[in-house]
Amino acid sequence: MPFSVALSGMKAADSDLRIIGNNIANSNTVGFKSSDGEFQDVYATSTLGSGSSKTIGAGVQLASVTQNFAQGNISFDDNPLHMAISGTGFFVVEDDGTRLYSRNGAFHADSDGNLVTSQGHNVIGDTVDASGNLLGNEGNLTINTNDVDPSATTTADVGVNLNSESTDSISEDVSWATANPDGTSADTSTYTHSTSTTIYDSLGSPHIMTMYFVKTSTANQWNMRVRIDNNNTPSGANAGTEATRLTFDSSGALTTRTPLTGLGTTLAAGANYAAGTGIPISYTPTNGAAAMTITIDLEDAVNTMTQFGSDFAVKEYSQNGYTTGKLSSLEVDTSGLVQGRFSNGQTRTMGRVLLGSFSNPEGLQSLGDSTWAESSTSGSPTIEMPGSSNLGTINSGSLEDSNVSITEWLVNLITAQRNFQANAQTIKTADSVTQTIINIR
Repeated sequence: MPFSVALSGMKAADSDLRIIGNNIANSNTVGFKSSDGEFQDVYATSTLGSGSSKTIGAGVQLASVTQNFAQGNISFDDNPLHMAISGTGFFVVEDDGTRLYSRNGAFHADSDGNLVTSQGHNVIGDTVDASGNLLGNEGNLTINTNDVDPSATTTADVGVNLNSESTDSISEDVSWATANPDGTSADTSTYTHSTSTTIYDSLGSPHIMTMYFVKTSTANQWNMRVRIDNNNTPSGANAGTEATRLTFDSSGALTTRTPLTGLGTTLAAGANYAAGTGIPISYTPTNGAAAMTITIDLEDAVNTMTQFGSDFAVKEYSQNGYTTGKLSSLEVDTSGLVQGRFSNGQTRTMGRVLLGSFSNPEGLQSLGDSTWAESSTSGSPTIEMPGSSNLGTINSGSLEDSNVSITEWLVNLITAQRNFQANAQTIKTADSVTQTIINIR
């Protein structure tokens, strides 16, 4: 009997050593979760029960191996597609149609642009349509590296301060047909102030749009004209005749904007643009791009046009067009949203990483390769976006380290070794006793 009891103890110690050895071996495995061996005592029983208080145990056996899903440390790197979870969730991946779950976020894009694990498993997330809008559908996340198509400028927000102290009073010629304030010469006698920005046509080609301001002899009154690439707007029959009169009140606030001849507007002569509406500017590029209509907003809620007694200053001059762009970088925010940034300053949503959670994660079936599968013990997964419930958030450019503490498990290793030696000593002692009995004559 002592032999079988000691042998069970040696087997248990051997199992403990293998569990500890596996933990130590995976101390540098990304997303690895350490395991603990749980042991239970064994008692011989009969049909009459286990007996009284005189019953002696029959040894020990391994009851189960449980995993510790405590959070590992997070290490940072420069790869935006490397992700770590701060929380209890799992990445959802798919292998030939089978859903698996992982804490290893060492992802990369394959040759088809699919976001995959080191084993080639597809990362599952919320997919997007061709315009980058989230669809709310679970599927393989794909990194779209296609260039962003150009978009023609349709609006421009302009906020400047016109110096009320200017005394130029250059011209009240509303047609400016002869003045041509083009800013191409050192002679600035045809305008008081000017400012420029780059706009884009339907082909993505850039153009320089310049706004010229002329202070008239009437107090608080300015004429404004717009030229594109030093050409008059609008082009065509009304070329060279477009202008807008700006009137300010005594506090320097813009009050009226009056279209002058040749604007091509349907407003009656002398009528003002309604408050809150933009000023339409038309232009036809000569490179084959579509004709442009740009609405200039001088009453932006943040940087509106003013006339104060200070230097001319541009507070805002922005437009909504852009040229074609190439993918320059990727970003993943804490909610798992994957976005691409392009060389033209635009962003495109690629999708959103989703996380899974289980009511009993210790019941997951470990499959190796830092993956688990659901089981009847773990329960069915709940799939949500990061930040929901207790799933945790995403850290981009980082990986979760193994949660193995080398110091702790080296101590456990010594303990398991002593247990093995002690059980071996039991066998040695039992052998000595048996030999003594055999030698009795």
